[in-house]
Amino acid sequence: LPNTKWYTDITEFHLNNEKLYLSPILDGCGGDIVSYTISKHPDMDLVMTMLDKAFAKETALNNCIFHTDQGCQYQSPRYQRALKLHG
Repeated sequence: LPNTKWYTDITEFHLNNEKLYLSPILDGCGGDIVSYTISKHPDMDLVMTMLDKAFAKETALNNCIFHTDQGCQYQSPRYQRALKLHG
């Protein structure tokens, strides 16, 4: 079922001699991109914007399991509160 497992991680890439960071959410059912953000910094704003966009788009989460690499952004109280708020 869609929106039962979501996967995310931050990926660094280089474009025109500049570092950029991509933070997508992929749906485990088919690999569709739920949301993404791109930034010059791998910070909380990057992941929170991605998460806010996902929750605005997808409201029926079917007890969604959210898989991350447990990096510092994903362990922050701000991020954890947002996940709890949306079930």
